[in-house]
Formats: sequence, structure tokens, C-alpha cells
Amino acid sequence: FPSHDNSSVLIGSSFSGYGVSWQPILTPTYGTFASTTTQVATAAGSTVLHFNTIFEKNRVNITPIGPGAGETTRVYIQDTGTYNFQFSAQMILTSGASAKQGEIWFRFNGVDEPESNSVQTVQGNNAEVIMTVNTIKTVVANSYVELVMYSSDAAFGVAAQARTGRPNIPSLIFTVPPIS
Repeated sequence: FPSHDNSSVLIGSSFSGYGVSWQPILTPTYGTFASTTTQVATAAGSTVLHFNTIFEKNRVNITPIGPGAGETTRVYIQDTGTYNFQFSAQMILTSGASAKQGEIWFRFNGVDEPESNSVQTVQGNNAEVIMTVNTIKTVVANSYVELVMYSSDAAFGVAAQARTGRPNIPSLIFTVPPIS
């Protein structure tokens, strides 16, 4: 039987000592976030990418739950578990005609994730390319993940684009569905 607020159910069990007990309804931990702004690389340096839009979430959030309030670069996961961290980025050169490369990788709790870097070449100014990457990782409660971009050219970045009569294009989409 569900409780009055649908947050728990009555379970019959010979282990409870009373034959029945209230147990919480399990809901998955997940989140989908985006950035609606264009972000460019710091020339020959790492740039931590930021998010400003929440599509769906349950116990995963871009609003910090601990120190560092105000950070929008961090995606916090409130529950221990195994998750499929995945992103798509619309990569672009904001100027220049020659091809340039950029890289994006995962950073967990402030530490770059080994073997998580991917590189993409953009052929010239305003020649968009989509990069999609995912990794499966087990994290402990209250962990956070960031996406880090690198390019030797400050014209390299991820681009959001407005559209008329059809959906806008975010620069980043980041999803965190549970595996277990």
C-alpha cells in the first residue's frame, strides 16, 4: 500500500519484527543538463566548461550541495552508484580559416580521469562538428564531475546557436543516467 505522499510503501516481511514495515520507494538518480552559451578555450590552457540549463534531474544537480557555492561547472551526484556519464559538444572555430584541434575530457572530484580525453578537428571558421563521448564510472555520494576543454587556439570552442521556428542548439548537452 502506498503512503499518503507516495514516498513509501507498506512491505510485508518476517524480518521487521512486526510483519510489516514502511519502505521508501526507490527512484533512480539521473540528470540532463546543457549550456546555452558559446564558450571558447583559453589559448594553450585548460578551460572548465559550464552549464546553465537543467532539462531533467533527480538527485543529480548543477547547483552545488557543498563548498564552492555558485559553481556551475560541476555536476553533483548525490548517491553512490555506477553511472554512464555522456556529453555532446558542438565544437567550432570562431575565427581563422585553417583547421584547429580541440580536446575535451572528464574530471571527477578535481582529478582528471585517465584515458578520458578525446580530440576533434574543426576545419575552419564556423564549421561546426559534434563530439560525443561517454564513460561508465562508479562514484561515491556527493561526488562531482566536470568537463575540461583544451586547445592551443583561443578561437576554438563549443558554440550555442539560436534558431527561428525550430529548437535552439546548445553548446553542450550532458547526461547522467544510472547503470546500477
